[in-house]
Amino acid sequence: MTSRKTPSEGYLKLHHDTWVYFRRVPTALKHLYPGKSHITISLKRSSIKAARIKRDRLNGELAAQMQGAYSAERIEFKQYVEQVKPYTEALKAEESTLFYDDVIPRNDIAKAAYRQEVYGEPIWTALKRMGLQRVPKDQAAV
Repeated sequence: MTSRKTPSEGYLKLHHDTWVYFRRVPTALKHLYPGKSHITISLKRSSIKAARIKRDRLNGELAAQMQGAYSAERIEFKQYVEQVKPYTEALKAEESTLFYDDVIPRNDIAKAAYRQEVYGEPIWTALKRMGLQRVPKDQAAV
C-alpha cells in the first residue's frame, strides 16, 4: 500500500528533521529559473505548522511572480522592438535602401515588433493578423 500526501503537506518534504519546500518550476516562470526543473528551498523548520506557514508564503510569492511575469515570447518581442527602434525612421522612408531583413530575422514575433514600430500597429492586431493568440492590453504596452 502506498502512502499519499495530505493536501496540508503539498510541496513539503521532510529531510532529516527539517521541512523542505519542493515543487516543479511553473511553466510561466521557467525563463526565471534556467536549467532547473524544481524549486527546492530549506524552510529551516522542524514544526509542520511553521513549515506550512512558510510554504504558503512562498506559494503566494510565486503566484505574484506568475501574474507579473512576461512569457518568453513577450521578452523576445521586447528585444526585437529595441532592435528595430534605431532604424524606424529609415525603414519608414520611401527612398531608403534599408529593408526588414537588414534589421531583424523573419519570424512572427519579429514581424509583430516591426509592424508596431514602423506602422504603429498595436501588438494584438499584428498577432491576430498572423493567427496567433491575443495579448492582453496591459501586457501589450512597451
